[in-house]
Amino acid sequence: MTISLTGFMGSGKSSVGKELASILGCPLIDLDSHIEDKVGESIPEVFARGGESLFREIESASLREVLSLEEADSVRILSLGGGTLEKEENALLVKEKTTCIYLKASVDTLVSNLENDFEGRPMLNGTDLRGRIVDLMSRREDSYQGCASFVVEIDGKSFMEVAQEIISLLE
Repeated sequence: MTISLTGFMGSGKSSVGKELASILGCPLIDLDSHIEDKVGESIPEVFARGGESLFREIESASLREVLSLEEADSVRILSLGGGTLEKEENALLVKEKTTCIYLKASVDTLVSNLENDFEGRPMLNGTDLRGRIVDLMSRREDSYQGCASFVVEIDGKSFMEVAQEIISLLE
């Protein structure tokens, strides 16, 4: 079983994924890290070379690759990129092949989590942070909701609390 984590940048997908993997004793695949390892470049370098369109092509191929390697008996955590589900083919694949958890955060929480940490996040560079979050969330919210088997509100919770809530939902 693959448990996928989706949500906006700064919602804690990677950090909650680490907690879940530790608790469940299973591997964590961070899709962005997988892409960087596969292409030998950082996400910002991929964006600089070919823009968002090239990155999304690589992301879709990487997602298909990761989900094709699923072993029937094993559990694993897959941390998706914040925009992975914008492509309908990716959303369908995630919905079909994973138990998807949407880590839902308020705009205030996202701004707080990202205001000192948007280095390496090309979708946020050089913009009004709050305005960009609101704009991107308006495009992505339906995809997050549509793929989610469960929605977990993260505002005011630690990564461990969110991981424990996910485990309770899965039992």
